[in-house]
Amino acid sequence: METRHMQKQAEPAARLGLLIQQTRQSQRLSLRRLGSMSGIPHSTIVRIERGEIARPRPDMLTALAKTLTIPIADLYAMVQYSAPHDLPSFAPYLRARYSDLPAQAIEELSRYFQHLASREGVSLEGPPNHEDENR
Repeated sequence: METRHMQKQAEPAARLGLLIQQTRQSQRLSLRRLGSMSGIPHSTIVRIERGEIARPRPDMLTALAKTLTIPIADLYAMVQYSAPHDLPSFAPYLRARYSDLPAQAIEELSRYFQHLASREGVSLEGPPNHEDENR
């Protein structure tokens, strides 16, 4: 039973690490460059990318999100932190809310959600800041 609990904790950390690594690599940033730009030691970024840090500090996630231009709410949702002012994108929300849902199902739902949003002319970025607060 303990092993299953440890695996459950490792899964979000591994997904977070993979997202950060893939985003960093797609932007052609070295670990040292990302460390320099974000103010986080590159050795810590290596550990995050490897999934060795289950829940990086919120300030680290915020710095990585800003540097890599990933929505902060997405990173927070991946490690089940509450995002102060923003909602996560659809896939990170599904992972956080329905952690037992297989990755393939989340991928399928995300594609279908994108299809629906496109068909209905809805922006996946949501309304501009605070526009929806007066509804």
